[in-house]
Amino acid sequence: MALSGSTYTQVGQYWRLVLEWNASQNVNNNQSNITARLYWQSTSGYGTIQSGGPNDGNITINGTTHSFSGSGLASLSGTQKKLIYATSQTVTHNADGSKSIGISGTFSMRVTLQGTYYASRSVSLTANLNTIPRATIPQIQGNMNLGDTVTITLPRASSSFTHNLSVDFKTGTWVPIASGVGTSYSWTVPTSYADRMPNTLSGMGRIRADTLNGGSTIGGAQVVPFTAHIPGDAQYQPTISSVGISEAVSGLATQFGGYVQGKSKLKVQTTAAGAHSSTITSYKATVLGAQYNGNPVTTDALASSGTVPVVTVATDSRGRTASRTTSITVLPYTLPTITGFTVVRATSAGKEDPGEGTYLKATMAFSVAPVNSKNGKSWTLKYKKQSTDTWTNLTSGSVYSYNGSYVSTSGVLGLDDSYDVSLTVADYFTSVTSVYKVGTAFTLMDFGASGKGMAIGKVYEGNAVLEVSKGIYLRDPATGAVTRIEPAAGDMVWRDATLINGWSGSVRYRKNPFGQLEIHGNLTPGAVPGVAAILPKGYRPLELTPIACAIHSTGNIYTGLALHAAGGLQVYRGDMQPGTRYDFNAVMPLKEE
Repeated sequence: MALSGSTYTQVGQYWRLVLEWNASQNVNNNQSNITARLYWQSTSGYGTIQSGGPNDGNITINGTTHSFSGSGLASLSGTQKKLIYATSQTVTHNADGSKSIGISGTFSMRVTLQGTYYASRSVSLTANLNTIPRATIPQIQGNMNLGDTVTITLPRASSSFTHNLSVDFKTGTWVPIASGVGTSYSWTVPTSYADRMPNTLSGMGRIRADTLNGGSTIGGAQVVPFTAHIPGDAQYQPTISSVGISEAVSGLATQFGGYVQGKSKLKVQTTAAGAHSSTITSYKATVLGAQYNGNPVTTDALASSGTVPVVTVATDSRGRTASRTTSITVLPYTLPTITGFTVVRATSAGKEDPGEGTYLKATMAFSVAPVNSKNGKSWTLKYKKQSTDTWTNLTSGSVYSYNGSYVSTSGVLGLDDSYDVSLTVADYFTSVTSVYKVGTAFTLMDFGASGKGMAIGKVYEGNAVLEVSKGIYLRDPATGAVTRIEPAAGDMVWRDATLINGWSGSVRYRKNPFGQLEIHGNLTPGAVPGVAAILPKGYRPLELTPIACAIHSTGNIYTGLALHAAGGLQVYRGDMQPGTRYDFNAVMPLKEE
């Protein structure tokens, strides 16, 4: 095989007809461009020829004849090699890249040389051209999923060609997948390739085809790229194997055997795993609309009761997620509540006797949330003279609810003294106390021994120049106008509100002698915006009423606090600052309930 060659025919003693050729090849087109040249040559100084006659001839390449003509073409000087004609032609190789062609030349010199006449001579050769490599370029779809079976198409140039196929996926090493393949091969993309993509959903790979003709490799290896994607099948998804939920508040599980509304916090521990070498990069748990990131996590106190779903999500290094919903049961819980508490002087039989009664009759209504009948429950009734700080227990009990009356077993109320009587209701978590004030025994008028004061409707205790136990009715005789000052019996005592939603501080409230609500205290924010406390019926304003606050540390005024007509002491703006104390004092009209 060659890309050039030559031959000649001897003419007489000193002359030759020479044929030369050379070729260039176009590998992509499987073609060679042949250039053939015909020479008339003198091989000796005695080979001079004088000729002016007409001449002609041709060169034939692969069956195609190219003719020429001219005058004096046969003339030569001694040792001259004269180009008389050159031509080019493109030929297409066989499918396997091989090609042999015939090249010939004819020259009509029409001369007499050394007594012999030569009309024309011919020269010919066979050119075995270099075989053009015909390596097959494989064809494959550019995108595929792991586990897919795809066709590698091999548009070979010759039916005698076979192929060896290899693949490289993110390793830099070729791995054989088939040999002796003809025109196509069905290849299943290994699912194990996912292990080489722990942090992504796709990766680049390469298919290589080596073309063989018989036992010899022709051309170079041909390589094409492809992209493999990790599909959404279950085997490629992260999984949650378990979700552990436990009580995060010490003692509650032992006491109640369940989760308690407003008190329990959950510790959520998720066990998850990636798939095919992915790793878990983040966890989150969602409980009652709040999201907690991390593992494990501890939630806020559970604000609702009943069935509460706990949704856990694990995200892997490919960004895929696994989720699981676990439902828990939360036992209902409310703070201890005193809904009614009044105290009167009475006889030993429990009949009200404001004038001579020394027995104490307390009418009480309260409740404690049972919490699966495992909540603590107790109540205590105590009394003391208003002039002292020492309390004396009257009675106590342990019930979840009560609505009735208690009469002391002896006369504990002196006729000349006023008393504070307190009712405390407690459960496992907290207690609530209400204090009722009982005045002296009734007498229409009583003068102080010092002569400096008097009392109407009660025994004089020396607290003022004039002490009055009942309402005052004033009538102007001229106009008939009436003025009444009527204390709401029993409601003038200061009561303590129970704070909720993480708020801290102190809120006290009462009805004043003019039938208005007085409220004062201090608050440090919990949930903002949110409700800090709820006042019971009878202590609620006519409508939503703003309450001005003073920031304790600076004295600056804050106006985002209000008391709702439904009893909620709430923040309706979210700009209260955590950790900041707000002081307040307000008086407002009450609605009839």
